[in-house]
Amino acid sequence: MFDLTENTKIEVANGKCHSPRFSPSGKYVGFIKSNRLTILEFPSKQILCQRPGIENWCWGKDDEAILYVRQNVGICKYSVNARMERPLVRASPLVRKRIVQPSFDHPVCFLLSPNGDELGLGTHDGSFYTIDVESGRFEKRLRNAELFTDLGWSATGICYHELTKASGNEEGRLWFLDLAGAKPTLVAKGSSFHSPQWLNANEIVVCKDHSDIWSYDVRTAKARCLFSFGQPGERDSSLARVNR
Repeated sequence: MFDLTENTKIEVANGKCHSPRFSPSGKYVGFIKSNRLTILEFPSKQILCQRPGIENWCWGKDDEAILYVRQNVGICKYSVNARMERPLVRASPLVRKRIVQPSFDHPVCFLLSPNGDELGLGTHDGSFYTIDVESGRFEKRLRNAELFTDLGWSATGICYHELTKASGNEEGRLWFLDLAGAKPTLVAKGSSFHSPQWLNANEIVVCKDHSDIWSYDVRTAKARCLFSFGQPGERDSSLARVNR
């Protein structure tokens, strides 16, 4: 974990971990390691719960619920305190073999809507679905021609990254979409972008070229470097004002 206010890093776990998420209150942190979801108290690192066979996940409205894709089961909602799992969208044998669409087995992104009522899920065919967290009803909201990867969602809209082949070379593109109905807006291109998230109502923060953290204004496309993992370079003086 990186503390941008103090410009320090804290080890939460070692090994090949991915998909770290803080709980809504910031009291817990979760991550996936070897297809096992682990939820820890923070900063004590005491284990709260573990779930096997998890491919992607996110927190619910509060610290009580988590939602995830579980192998051979489907999309599930799990009560942390009651230790109970409830499937929302079951993985049928046909879906597991990818014979029919949509396939929710291995989503490229998986997150909760700003109001906590829907899941947002991106699939490998370039589609974005919303899923009601109570009924399990799903709806396709976006279809891309290219590979749809990471996504961030706020009341402003969604920011997402796609990979496209321009002149035979792989190119990353960062987009903004207002789900109210406007067409997607290209924010940046040409670099490798990962894990876009909303910093505030107008800016997204993203890992760029595996070495830096940048922010982009989705309305003006103005960019600024917040943190560099590589060689010292240009950095924005407002870094100390960025909160987790």
